[in-house]
Amino acid sequence: MANIDQGLLNLANELGVRLAPDAPEFLSGREDVEQLLREVAEKKLFVAGKKDLEEIVKQWESKIPLPVESSGAASYRPISKEYDSKLEIEYDLEVTRKTKCAGEVKDFVQYFRNRFERTSACLRARASTSGAVKIQAAQKMPGKAVRIIAMVAEKKQTKNGHILLELEDEETTQLALILKNDRKTSEAFTKAQNLLFDEVCAFDGKISNQFFIVEDITWPDIPLKQAKMIEEDLAIGMISDMHVGSKKFLEENFRKFLDALKGKGIKQHLETLGKVKYITIAGDLVDGVGVYPNQEKDLAEKDIYQQYVQFERLINEIPDHIEIIVAPGNHDAVRRAEPQPAVSDIIKDLNSSGKIRYVGSPAYYKAHGFRGLMYHGTSLDSIIAALKGMDYHTPEKPMVELLKRRNLSPIYGDNPIVPEEKDYMLIDGEIDILQMGHIHKNGSTVYRGVSVVNSGTWQARTDFQIRQGHVPTPALVPVFEMKYGQAKLLDFNYGVAL
Repeated sequence: MANIDQGLLNLANELGVRLAPDAPEFLSGREDVEQLLREVAEKKLFVAGKKDLEEIVKQWESKIPLPVESSGAASYRPISKEYDSKLEIEYDLEVTRKTKCAGEVKDFVQYFRNRFERTSACLRARASTSGAVKIQAAQKMPGKAVRIIAMVAEKKQTKNGHILLELEDEETTQLALILKNDRKTSEAFTKAQNLLFDEVCAFDGKISNQFFIVEDITWPDIPLKQAKMIEEDLAIGMISDMHVGSKKFLEENFRKFLDALKGKGIKQHLETLGKVKYITIAGDLVDGVGVYPNQEKDLAEKDIYQQYVQFERLINEIPDHIEIIVAPGNHDAVRRAEPQPAVSDIIKDLNSSGKIRYVGSPAYYKAHGFRGLMYHGTSLDSIIAALKGMDYHTPEKPMVELLKRRNLSPIYGDNPIVPEEKDYMLIDGEIDILQMGHIHKNGSTVYRGVSVVNSGTWQARTDFQIRQGHVPTPALVPVFEMKYGQAKLLDFNYGVAL
Protein backbone atom coordinates (compact mmCIF):
# COMPACT_ATOMS: atom_id res chain seq x y z
CA MET A 1 0.00 0.00 0.00
CA ALA A 2 2.97 2.34 0.44
CA ASN A 3 3.13 3.05 -3.28
CA ILE A 4 -0.22 4.88 -3.27
CA ASP A 5 -0.43 8.33 -1.71
CA GLN A 6 -2.52 8.78 1.42
CA GLY A 7 -5.12 10.95 -0.34
CA LEU A 8 -6.10 8.13 -2.67
CA LEU A 9 -6.17 5.62 0.17
CA ASN A 10 -8.57 7.97 1.94
CA LEU A 11 -10.72 8.10 -1.19
CA ALA A 12 -10.75 4.27 -1.37
CA ASN A 13 -11.96 4.19 2.23
CA GLU A 14 -14.63 6.79 1.53
CA LEU A 15 -15.91 4.74 -1.41
CA GLY A 16 -15.82 1.51 0.62
CA VAL A 17 -13.26 -0.03 -1.76
CA ARG A 18 -10.98 -2.78 -0.44
CA LEU A 19 -7.77 -3.45 -2.39
CA ALA A 20 -6.03 -6.79 -2.70
CA PRO A 21 -2.24 -6.89 -2.03
CA ASP A 22 -1.41 -6.90 -5.77
CA ALA A 23 -3.57 -3.83 -6.55
CA PRO A 24 -1.28 -1.00 -5.30
CA GLU A 25 1.55 -1.89 -7.68
CA PHE A 26 -0.88 -1.80 -10.62
CA LEU A 27 -2.33 1.55 -9.54
CA SER A 28 0.98 3.22 -8.75
CA GLY A 29 1.81 6.01 -11.19
CA ARG A 30 -1.46 5.82 -13.16
CA GLU A 31 -3.33 9.04 -14.02
CA ASP A 32 -6.74 7.36 -13.79
CA VAL A 33 -6.57 5.97 -10.24
CA GLU A 34 -9.63 7.86 -9.01
CA GLN A 35 -11.73 6.75 -11.99
CA LEU A 36 -10.68 3.14 -11.38
CA LEU A 37 -11.62 3.30 -7.69
CA ARG A 38 -15.02 4.79 -8.50
CA GLU A 39 -15.62 2.05 -11.10
CA VAL A 40 -14.75 -0.60 -8.50
CA ALA A 41 -17.23 1.01 -6.09
CA GLU A 42 -19.97 1.03 -8.75
CA LYS A 43 -19.35 -2.65 -9.52
CA LYS A 44 -19.60 -3.43 -5.76
CA LEU A 45 -16.57 -5.74 -5.85
CA PHE A 46 -15.84 -7.20 -2.42
CA VAL A 47 -12.07 -6.93 -2.95
CA ALA A 48 -10.41 -5.45 -6.04
CA GLY A 49 -7.23 -7.14 -7.24
CA LYS A 50 -4.91 -6.54 -10.16
CA LYS A 51 -6.96 -8.77 -12.51
CA ASP A 52 -10.16 -6.88 -11.67
CA LEU A 53 -8.48 -3.55 -12.41
CA GLU A 54 -6.96 -4.84 -15.66
CA GLU A 55 -10.40 -6.04 -16.75
CA ILE A 56 -11.90 -2.59 -16.10
CA VAL A 57 -9.14 -0.91 -18.13
CA LYS A 58 -9.67 -3.44 -20.96
CA GLN A 59 -13.40 -2.64 -20.98
CA TRP A 60 -12.65 1.07 -21.18
CA GLU A 61 -10.26 0.60 -24.07
CA SER A 62 -12.76 -1.52 -25.99
CA LYS A 63 -15.31 1.30 -25.77
CA ILE A 64 -12.96 3.99 -27.14
CA PRO A 65 -14.01 4.73 -30.73
CA LEU A 66 -11.27 4.87 -33.34
CA PRO A 67 -10.56 8.14 -35.14
CA VAL A 68 -12.32 8.41 -38.48
CA GLU A 69 -10.46 9.27 -41.64
CA SER A 70 -10.91 12.98 -42.28
CA SER A 71 -11.81 14.05 -45.77
CA GLY A 72 -10.07 17.37 -45.14
CA ALA A 73 -11.11 20.88 -44.18
CA ALA A 74 -12.65 21.52 -47.59
CA SER A 75 -15.39 18.91 -47.03
CA TYR A 76 -15.96 19.63 -43.31
CA ARG A 77 -19.01 21.84 -42.83
CA PRO A 78 -19.54 22.71 -39.14
CA ILE A 79 -23.10 23.88 -38.53
CA SER A 80 -21.85 26.80 -36.41
CA LYS A 81 -20.24 28.34 -39.50
CA GLU A 82 -23.72 28.97 -40.91
CA TYR A 83 -24.63 31.32 -38.05
CA ASP A 84 -23.52 34.90 -37.46
CA SER A 85 -21.87 35.66 -34.14
CA LYS A 86 -24.07 37.21 -31.48
CA LEU A 87 -21.43 37.89 -28.86
CA GLU A 88 -21.38 40.85 -26.49
CA ILE A 89 -18.72 41.33 -23.80
CA GLU A 90 -19.93 43.35 -20.79
CA TYR A 91 -16.71 45.30 -20.40
CA ASP A 92 -18.27 47.70 -17.89
CA LEU A 93 -18.53 44.83 -15.36
CA GLU A 94 -14.85 43.83 -15.40
CA VAL A 95 -11.90 45.70 -13.91
CA THR A 96 -9.51 46.18 -16.84
CA ARG A 97 -8.29 49.82 -16.93
CA LYS A 98 -10.70 50.81 -14.15
CA THR A 99 -8.45 50.30 -11.11
CA LYS A 100 -8.51 53.29 -8.76
CA CYS A 101 -7.36 51.68 -5.51
CA ALA A 102 -4.49 53.44 -3.73
CA GLY A 103 -4.42 51.03 -0.79
CA GLU A 104 -5.69 53.65 1.68
CA VAL A 105 -8.13 53.08 4.53
CA LYS A 106 -10.88 54.88 2.62
CA ASP A 107 -10.55 52.32 -0.20
CA PHE A 108 -11.30 49.46 2.19
CA VAL A 109 -14.24 51.36 3.72
CA GLN A 110 -15.71 52.06 0.27
CA TYR A 111 -15.16 48.46 -0.85
CA PHE A 112 -16.99 46.89 2.11
CA ARG A 113 -19.74 49.53 1.95
CA ASN A 114 -20.33 48.65 -1.72
CA ARG A 115 -20.40 44.93 -0.90
CA PHE A 116 -22.87 45.50 1.93
CA GLU A 117 -25.19 47.80 0.02
CA ARG A 118 -25.42 45.65 -3.11
CA THR A 119 -25.86 42.38 -1.22
CA SER A 120 -28.47 44.01 1.04
CA ALA A 121 -30.38 45.08 -2.07
CA CYS A 122 -30.41 41.45 -3.29
CA LEU A 123 -31.69 40.28 0.09
CA ARG A 124 -34.38 42.97 0.27
CA ALA A 125 -35.56 42.01 -3.24
CA ARG A 126 -36.43 38.54 -1.99
CA ALA A 127 -39.97 38.25 -0.68
CA SER A 128 -38.80 36.15 2.27
CA THR A 129 -36.41 38.85 3.51
CA SER A 130 -38.41 42.04 2.94
CA GLY A 131 -39.06 44.29 5.91
CA ALA A 132 -35.56 44.10 7.42
CA VAL A 133 -34.54 46.77 9.93
CA LYS A 134 -31.19 48.27 10.94
CA ILE A 135 -29.37 46.78 13.92
CA GLN A 136 -29.90 49.97 15.96
CA ALA A 137 -33.68 49.75 15.36
CA ALA A 138 -33.69 46.11 16.45
CA GLN A 139 -31.81 47.05 19.65
CA LYS A 140 -34.69 49.36 20.56
CA MET A 141 -37.23 46.50 20.25
CA PRO A 142 -36.09 43.88 22.81
CA GLY A 143 -38.12 40.68 22.74
CA LYS A 144 -39.79 41.51 19.42
CA ALA A 145 -39.22 39.28 16.37
CA VAL A 146 -37.27 41.27 13.77
CA ARG A 147 -35.11 40.70 10.71
CA ILE A 148 -31.73 42.38 10.26
CA ILE A 149 -29.25 42.35 7.37
CA ALA A 150 -25.66 42.20 8.54
CA MET A 151 -22.11 41.20 7.67
CA VAL A 152 -20.40 38.42 9.62
CA ALA A 153 -17.39 40.07 11.28
CA GLU A 154 -16.57 37.23 13.71
CA LYS A 155 -17.68 33.66 14.35
CA LYS A 156 -16.79 31.58 17.42
CA GLN A 157 -18.03 28.53 19.29
CA THR A 158 -18.68 28.90 23.02
CA LYS A 159 -17.59 26.35 25.61
CA ASN A 160 -21.19 25.10 25.70
CA GLY A 161 -21.20 24.52 21.93
CA HIS A 162 -23.34 27.53 20.98
CA ILE A 163 -22.28 29.72 18.02
CA LEU A 164 -21.38 33.32 18.82
CA LEU A 165 -21.36 35.88 16.00
CA GLU A 166 -20.36 39.48 15.74
CA LEU A 167 -22.63 41.12 13.18
CA GLU A 168 -22.33 44.59 11.73
CA ASP A 169 -24.14 46.90 9.34
CA GLU A 170 -23.32 50.46 8.17
CA GLU A 171 -24.06 51.94 11.62
CA THR A 172 -23.17 49.57 14.44
CA THR A 173 -22.32 46.04 15.62
CA GLN A 174 -24.27 43.41 17.54
CA LEU A 175 -23.36 40.14 19.25
CA ALA A 176 -25.59 37.29 18.08
CA LEU A 177 -26.09 33.86 19.60
CA ILE A 178 -27.31 30.66 17.96
CA LEU A 179 -28.26 28.08 20.57
CA LYS A 180 -27.14 24.50 20.04
CA ASN A 181 -29.92 22.48 21.66
CA ASP A 182 -32.96 24.67 21.20
CA ARG A 183 -35.94 23.54 19.13
CA LYS A 184 -36.56 27.01 17.69
CA THR A 185 -32.96 27.51 16.61
CA SER A 186 -31.95 24.00 15.51
CA GLU A 187 -32.28 24.82 11.79
CA ALA A 188 -30.42 28.10 12.23
CA PHE A 189 -27.64 26.27 14.11
CA THR A 190 -27.21 23.89 11.18
CA LYS A 191 -27.12 26.78 8.71
CA ALA A 192 -24.63 28.67 10.86
CA GLN A 193 -22.09 25.89 10.39
CA ASN A 194 -21.70 27.23 6.84
CA LEU A 195 -21.48 30.93 7.68
CA LEU A 196 -18.31 32.51 6.29
CA PHE A 197 -16.41 35.55 7.49
CA ASP A 198 -17.30 38.79 5.67
CA GLU A 199 -20.45 37.51 3.99
CA VAL A 200 -23.76 39.38 4.19
CA CYS A 201 -26.95 37.54 5.21
CA ALA A 202 -30.39 38.20 6.65
CA PHE A 203 -30.87 37.10 10.27
CA ASP A 204 -34.25 36.53 11.91
CA GLY A 205 -34.51 36.64 15.69
CA LYS A 206 -34.94 38.96 18.66
CA ILE A 207 -32.89 40.94 21.15
CA SER A 208 -32.53 39.23 24.53
CA ASN A 209 -30.27 40.94 27.08
CA GLN A 210 -27.15 41.94 25.15
CA PHE A 211 -27.55 39.24 22.45
CA PHE A 212 -29.52 38.92 19.24
CA ILE A 213 -30.90 35.35 19.42
CA VAL A 214 -30.85 34.04 15.82
CA GLU A 215 -33.75 31.83 14.77
CA ASP A 216 -33.13 31.72 11.00
CA ILE A 217 -30.48 32.69 8.43
CA THR A 218 -31.06 33.55 4.76
CA TRP A 219 -28.38 33.88 2.08
CA PRO A 220 -28.83 36.24 -0.91
CA ASP A 221 -28.93 33.28 -3.35
CA ILE A 222 -29.71 33.47 -7.04
CA PRO A 223 -33.34 33.52 -8.20
CA LEU A 224 -34.93 30.23 -9.23
CA LYS A 225 -35.58 30.05 -12.97
CA GLN A 226 -35.91 27.62 -15.86
CA ALA A 227 -32.64 26.58 -17.50
CA LYS A 228 -32.30 28.53 -20.74
CA MET A 229 -32.43 26.79 -24.14
CA ILE A 230 -32.51 28.17 -27.69
CA GLU A 231 -33.62 26.87 -31.09
CA GLU A 232 -30.21 27.16 -32.77
CA ASP A 233 -28.07 24.03 -32.39
CA LEU A 234 -24.96 25.91 -31.26
CA ALA A 235 -22.48 25.34 -28.46
CA ILE A 236 -19.81 26.91 -26.25
CA GLY A 237 -16.52 25.06 -25.79
CA MET A 238 -15.15 25.66 -22.29
CA ILE A 239 -11.50 25.19 -21.38
CA SER A 240 -9.07 26.48 -18.76
CA ASP A 241 -5.73 25.84 -17.06
CA MET A 242 -3.66 25.13 -20.17
CA HIS A 243 -0.37 25.98 -18.43
CA VAL A 244 1.54 26.46 -21.68
CA GLY A 245 5.25 26.51 -20.88
CA SER A 246 5.01 23.75 -18.28
CA LYS A 247 6.73 20.43 -18.89
CA LYS A 248 3.37 18.92 -17.96
CA PHE A 249 1.39 20.81 -20.62
CA LEU A 250 -0.38 18.16 -22.72
CA GLU A 251 0.27 19.70 -26.12
CA GLU A 252 -0.37 16.48 -28.04
CA ASN A 253 -3.83 16.18 -26.46
CA PHE A 254 -4.56 19.84 -27.09
CA ARG A 255 -3.65 19.47 -30.75
CA LYS A 256 -6.19 16.65 -31.01
CA PHE A 257 -8.76 19.18 -29.78
CA LEU A 258 -7.59 21.71 -32.40
CA ASP A 259 -7.68 19.05 -35.13
CA ALA A 260 -11.23 18.10 -34.17
CA LEU A 261 -12.31 21.74 -34.44
CA LYS A 262 -10.93 21.64 -38.00
CA GLY A 263 -12.73 18.42 -38.91
CA LYS A 264 -10.19 15.69 -38.16
CA GLY A 265 -10.78 13.22 -35.34
CA ILE A 266 -13.39 10.97 -33.74
CA LYS A 267 -16.79 11.15 -35.44
CA GLN A 268 -18.67 11.76 -32.17
CA HIS A 269 -16.31 14.66 -31.38
CA LEU A 270 -16.80 16.23 -34.81
CA GLU A 271 -20.59 16.13 -34.52
CA THR A 272 -20.49 17.99 -31.21
CA LEU A 273 -17.61 20.38 -31.96
CA GLY A 274 -19.24 21.33 -35.25
CA LYS A 275 -21.79 23.19 -33.12
CA VAL A 276 -19.16 25.27 -31.30
CA LYS A 277 -19.53 28.97 -32.08
CA TYR A 278 -17.69 30.27 -29.00
CA ILE A 279 -14.74 29.10 -26.91
CA THR A 280 -14.19 30.50 -23.42
CA ILE A 281 -10.84 30.06 -21.66
CA ALA A 282 -11.02 30.65 -17.90
CA GLY A 283 -7.45 31.44 -16.89
CA ASP A 284 -4.00 29.96 -16.31
CA LEU A 285 -3.24 30.29 -19.99
CA VAL A 286 0.46 29.78 -19.26
CA ASP A 287 2.38 28.30 -16.35
CA GLY A 288 4.07 31.63 -15.60
CA VAL A 289 7.43 32.34 -14.00
CA GLY A 290 8.11 32.58 -10.26
CA VAL A 291 4.58 31.59 -9.31
CA TYR A 292 5.89 29.15 -6.68
CA PRO A 293 9.35 28.27 -5.29
CA ASN A 294 11.71 26.42 -7.65
CA GLN A 295 9.20 26.55 -10.50
CA GLU A 296 12.04 26.75 -13.04
CA LYS A 297 12.65 23.00 -12.83
CA ASP A 298 9.07 22.37 -13.98
CA LEU A 299 9.22 24.70 -16.99
CA ALA A 300 9.83 23.75 -20.60
CA GLU A 301 9.85 27.49 -21.45
CA LYS A 302 11.32 29.88 -18.86
CA ASP A 303 10.54 33.13 -20.73
CA ILE A 304 7.08 34.43 -19.78
CA TYR A 305 6.71 36.33 -23.04
CA GLN A 306 7.53 33.24 -25.10
CA GLN A 307 4.97 31.26 -23.10
CA TYR A 308 2.29 33.68 -24.34
CA VAL A 309 3.68 33.53 -27.89
CA GLN A 310 3.23 29.75 -27.77
CA PHE A 311 -0.24 30.12 -26.26
CA GLU A 312 -1.40 32.47 -29.01
CA ARG A 313 0.16 30.30 -31.71
CA LEU A 314 -2.03 27.43 -30.55
CA ILE A 315 -5.20 29.47 -30.07
CA ASN A 316 -4.86 31.11 -33.47
CA GLU A 317 -5.25 27.67 -35.02
CA ILE A 318 -8.90 27.66 -33.92
CA PRO A 319 -11.07 28.20 -37.04
CA ASP A 320 -12.04 31.80 -37.73
CA HIS A 321 -15.80 31.22 -37.46
CA ILE A 322 -15.36 30.56 -33.71
CA GLU A 323 -15.25 33.51 -31.30
CA ILE A 324 -12.68 33.23 -28.49
CA ILE A 325 -12.87 34.85 -25.02
CA VAL A 326 -9.81 34.63 -22.77
CA ALA A 327 -9.63 35.51 -19.05
CA PRO A 328 -6.58 35.35 -16.72
CA GLY A 329 -5.81 33.13 -13.73
CA ASN A 330 -3.38 33.10 -10.82
CA HIS A 331 -0.50 31.78 -13.01
CA ASP A 332 -0.86 34.56 -15.58
CA ALA A 333 1.21 37.73 -15.88
CA VAL A 334 -1.28 40.00 -14.13
CA ARG A 335 -1.67 40.93 -10.48
CA ARG A 336 -2.35 37.96 -8.21
CA ALA A 337 -5.07 39.84 -6.28
CA GLU A 338 -8.59 39.85 -7.66
CA PRO A 339 -10.35 41.15 -9.65
CA GLN A 340 -7.70 40.61 -12.32
CA PRO A 341 -7.29 42.78 -15.43
CA ALA A 342 -6.97 41.33 -18.92
CA VAL A 343 -3.59 39.81 -19.79
CA SER A 344 -3.47 41.94 -22.94
CA ASP A 345 -3.40 45.03 -20.71
CA ILE A 346 -0.03 43.86 -19.32
CA ILE A 347 1.60 41.97 -22.22
CA LYS A 348 1.13 44.67 -24.86
CA ASP A 349 2.01 42.70 -28.00
CA LEU A 350 -0.67 40.06 -27.55
CA ASN A 351 -3.49 39.42 -30.01
CA SER A 352 -1.77 40.59 -33.18
CA SER A 353 -4.26 38.50 -35.16
CA GLY A 354 -7.19 40.32 -33.55
CA LYS A 355 -9.26 37.12 -33.19
CA ILE A 356 -8.95 36.75 -29.39
CA ARG A 357 -11.02 38.82 -26.98
CA TYR A 358 -9.01 39.26 -23.79
CA VAL A 359 -11.07 40.09 -20.69
CA GLY A 360 -10.48 40.39 -16.96
CA SER A 361 -11.51 37.89 -14.31
CA PRO A 362 -14.35 37.78 -13.50
CA ALA A 363 -16.02 38.72 -16.79
CA TYR A 364 -19.54 38.56 -18.25
CA TYR A 365 -20.63 37.91 -21.81
CA LYS A 366 -23.85 37.40 -23.76
CA ALA A 367 -24.11 34.88 -26.59
CA HIS A 368 -27.33 34.03 -28.44
CA GLY A 369 -29.45 34.99 -25.44
CA PHE A 370 -27.25 33.23 -22.85
CA ARG A 371 -25.51 35.30 -20.20
CA GLY A 372 -22.28 33.71 -19.05
CA LEU A 373 -19.93 34.47 -16.16
CA MET A 374 -16.26 33.45 -16.38
CA TYR A 375 -14.02 33.39 -13.31
CA HIS A 376 -10.77 31.49 -12.88
CA GLY A 377 -11.85 30.14 -9.49
CA THR A 378 -8.93 30.91 -7.16
CA SER A 379 -11.32 31.38 -4.23
CA LEU A 380 -12.42 27.74 -4.48
CA ASP A 381 -9.44 26.81 -2.30
CA SER A 382 -10.71 28.91 0.60
CA ILE A 383 -14.31 27.69 0.20
CA ILE A 384 -13.26 24.04 0.19
CA ALA A 385 -11.18 24.64 3.33
CA ALA A 386 -13.91 26.57 5.15
CA LEU A 387 -17.05 24.52 4.49
CA LYS A 388 -17.85 20.96 5.52
CA GLY A 389 -18.62 18.53 2.73
CA MET A 390 -16.48 20.32 0.15
CA ASP A 391 -13.58 18.63 -1.67
CA TYR A 392 -11.41 18.81 -4.78
CA HIS A 393 -13.13 15.79 -6.35
CA THR A 394 -16.43 17.65 -6.92
CA PRO A 395 -15.64 21.30 -7.85
CA GLU A 396 -19.26 22.02 -8.71
CA LYS A 397 -20.19 21.89 -5.00
CA PRO A 398 -18.11 24.91 -3.87
CA MET A 399 -19.15 26.70 -7.06
CA VAL A 400 -22.79 26.32 -6.02
CA GLU A 401 -21.92 27.71 -2.57
CA LEU A 402 -20.60 30.85 -4.27
CA LEU A 403 -23.84 31.18 -6.22
CA LYS A 404 -25.83 30.96 -2.97
CA ARG A 405 -23.81 33.91 -1.66
CA ARG A 406 -23.89 35.81 -4.98
CA ASN A 407 -20.21 36.39 -4.32
CA LEU A 408 -17.25 34.81 -6.11
CA SER A 409 -14.88 35.46 -3.21
CA PRO A 410 -16.80 36.04 0.04
CA ILE A 411 -13.92 35.55 2.52
CA TYR A 412 -11.75 38.66 2.47
CA GLY A 413 -8.04 37.93 2.98
CA ASP A 414 -7.92 34.18 2.31
CA ASN A 415 -7.97 35.00 -1.38
CA PRO A 416 -6.21 38.36 -2.05
CA ILE A 417 -8.69 41.01 -3.19
CA VAL A 418 -7.99 44.60 -4.26
CA PRO A 419 -10.44 46.97 -2.50
CA GLU A 420 -11.79 48.75 -5.57
CA GLU A 421 -14.63 51.30 -5.37
CA LYS A 422 -16.92 48.51 -6.57
CA ASP A 423 -16.82 44.87 -5.47
CA TYR A 424 -16.34 43.18 -8.85
CA MET A 425 -16.51 39.76 -7.17
CA LEU A 426 -20.24 40.10 -6.44
CA ILE A 427 -22.40 38.31 -9.01
CA ASP A 428 -24.10 41.09 -10.96
CA GLY A 429 -27.64 40.28 -12.10
CA GLU A 430 -28.95 36.97 -13.44
CA ILE A 431 -26.69 34.54 -15.27
CA ASP A 432 -27.28 31.34 -17.22
CA ILE A 433 -23.77 29.83 -17.12
CA LEU A 434 -21.02 29.91 -14.49
CA GLN A 435 -17.60 28.65 -15.63
CA MET A 436 -14.51 28.24 -13.47
CA GLY A 437 -11.25 26.29 -13.58
CA HIS A 438 -8.28 26.46 -11.19
CA ILE A 439 -8.50 23.09 -9.43
CA HIS A 440 -7.88 20.97 -12.56
CA LYS A 441 -10.98 18.85 -12.04
CA ASN A 442 -13.99 18.67 -14.34
CA GLY A 443 -17.43 18.87 -12.79
CA SER A 444 -20.87 20.19 -13.68
CA THR A 445 -24.38 20.56 -12.32
CA VAL A 446 -27.44 22.78 -12.67
CA TYR A 447 -28.39 24.98 -9.72
CA ARG A 448 -31.64 26.98 -9.74
CA GLY A 449 -31.54 27.10 -13.56
CA VAL A 450 -27.87 28.06 -13.83
CA SER A 451 -25.46 25.66 -15.56
CA VAL A 452 -22.35 25.27 -13.39
CA VAL A 453 -19.23 24.03 -15.20
CA ASN A 454 -15.64 23.52 -14.11
CA SER A 455 -13.56 23.17 -17.25
CA GLY A 456 -10.67 21.06 -15.95
CA THR A 457 -7.12 21.35 -17.32
CA TRP A 458 -4.60 20.56 -20.05
CA GLN A 459 -1.80 19.89 -17.56
CA ALA A 460 -0.81 16.40 -16.40
CA ARG A 461 -0.67 15.56 -12.71
CA THR A 462 2.00 17.61 -10.95
CA ASP A 463 4.27 16.61 -8.06
CA PHE A 464 2.34 19.00 -5.80
CA GLN A 465 -0.95 17.30 -6.70
CA ILE A 466 0.58 13.88 -6.03
CA ARG A 467 1.63 15.04 -2.56
CA GLN A 468 -1.87 16.41 -1.94
CA GLY A 469 -3.60 13.25 -3.20
CA HIS A 470 -5.38 15.26 -5.89
CA VAL A 471 -6.08 13.53 -9.20
CA PRO A 472 -6.80 15.97 -12.07
CA THR A 473 -8.95 15.21 -15.12
CA PRO A 474 -6.84 16.53 -18.00
CA ALA A 475 -7.89 16.91 -21.64
CA LEU A 476 -11.64 16.67 -21.00
CA VAL A 477 -13.56 19.47 -22.73
CA PRO A 478 -17.05 20.52 -21.58
CA VAL A 479 -19.12 21.57 -24.58
CA PHE A 480 -22.24 23.46 -23.53
CA GLU A 481 -25.01 22.75 -26.04
CA MET A 482 -27.23 25.81 -26.06
CA LYS A 483 -30.17 24.03 -27.69
CA TYR A 484 -30.42 21.58 -24.78
CA GLY A 485 -29.03 23.74 -21.96
CA GLN A 486 -26.49 21.18 -20.82
CA ALA A 487 -22.78 20.37 -21.04
CA LYS A 488 -21.32 17.31 -22.77
CA LEU A 489 -17.79 16.12 -21.89
CA LEU A 490 -15.40 15.23 -24.74
CA ASP A 491 -12.29 13.15 -23.98
CA PHE A 492 -9.05 13.97 -25.82
CA ASN A 493 -6.90 11.40 -24.06
CA TYR A 494 -7.32 8.75 -26.75
CA GLY A 495 -4.27 7.56 -28.68
CA VAL A 496 -1.84 9.41 -26.42
CA ALA A 497 0.91 7.55 -24.54
CA LEU A 498 0.73 8.26 -20.80
